[in-house]
Amino acid sequence: MGNIEGGGIVTERLATLLESDLRSPWLESFGITEARLIASAGMYSRAPPIFMDTKRAEATTREQVSTYTRTLLQQYGPLHCAVLRDALVLGQGAVITRNSVLLWESAAEFLAHGLTPDGLRQVSIDRWQINHRPTLRVDEPCLLVKRPWFRNFGHWLIDCATLLSLLGDDVRRFGLTIVTGVYDDPAMHRIVSETLELLAPGIPILQQPDHEVWQFTNLHYAMPVHVPPLFKLPAAIQRLRTLVLKASNCQRHSTSPRRRRIYISRPAAATRCVVNESDLTYLLSHLGFETLQLSGWSLSEQALLFSEADVIVGVKGAALANIVFCRPSCSVIVLSPADFPDPFFWDIAGQLELRYGELFCSATTYLPPGRNDFIVDPIAVARMLGAVMMPAALSGG
Repeated sequence: MGNIEGGGIVTERLATLLESDLRSPWLESFGITEARLIASAGMYSRAPPIFMDTKRAEATTREQVSTYTRTLLQQYGPLHCAVLRDALVLGQGAVITRNSVLLWESAAEFLAHGLTPDGLRQVSIDRWQINHRPTLRVDEPCLLVKRPWFRNFGHWLIDCATLLSLLGDDVRRFGLTIVTGVYDDPAMHRIVSETLELLAPGIPILQQPDHEVWQFTNLHYAMPVHVPPLFKLPAAIQRLRTLVLKASNCQRHSTSPRRRRIYISRPAAATRCVVNESDLTYLLSHLGFETLQLSGWSLSEQALLFSEADVIVGVKGAALANIVFCRPSCSVIVLSPADFPDPFFWDIAGQLELRYGELFCSATTYLPPGRNDFIVDPIAVARMLGAVMMPAALSGG
């Protein structure tokens, strides 16, 4: 391995490296022996939001939301799965090649925001050192299914489960072991185990603690199928949707599907709490909504619930990643604090042709952006429900 303890770790984009001939000595120095195409370059379109209420949003949030929602066509380059010799994996899935290069894609969520990836320390503007030497060498061929924020349900579903659903055949064909992170929360551990059994039954699993550095003789590293803020590979979303809905027996109601109206409550959440939730649930109950808490639900149970929904209302948070299982006609209303413009859920809803609305609400705390509690205006919710559920309301002003 290259200069682990010196200041020699720099970043390179795997996409850029793969533009070179795999047989070149320069590329061989990275340990890249193979690159399989998993998705050709392409483009997809998103449906615009049906309704966006940004009156209470902060000015910067309003500007960002306007920019995001004008981006109705999304281009993306080819995605590959590269086979790396003697690569290191550390932190939340950061990959370092044998010549001490950090693959930018493996830590993009950190690097794009000027943050230092877990397991590294910054020694200059563009160079890092590894905090610890390798603690384990793994000789069996492995597929890395570990990305930044992997412990969050939404990121597990959209970053990791989508990737695994797309590469499940490769896992079996090449006899790969799957490498994930460690899930300390029992509920998330059960969901991850359920997902792995569904998408890769019988495949051996290795769980890497964040504080350990592992060296892999033969690491299969796939470029991410989700790159914030505005790219989620449609083929991966559709593949996950198909596999989970089929396994969850969601087709059993296909002849007479249920039409449920659901409000997803998150009373145990540490951030983004609705201060006046009782006022909101009172309104929604009179409109035929069920108030549900998804803590402890299995993936299959959540998928079935969302597949039966006609309208979903919820705070912008991990549970809403389940909209990947909604019917195309479903309406989704997302409640956000005034400083949280993240288009994560609109990107999903737009490509699945869901009827999407978002209401930005006044914050009641002074935490970092995206973490504040907020107060919801029930009248604004009722107005949005009318617009999203009844398109004709839009023409009435």
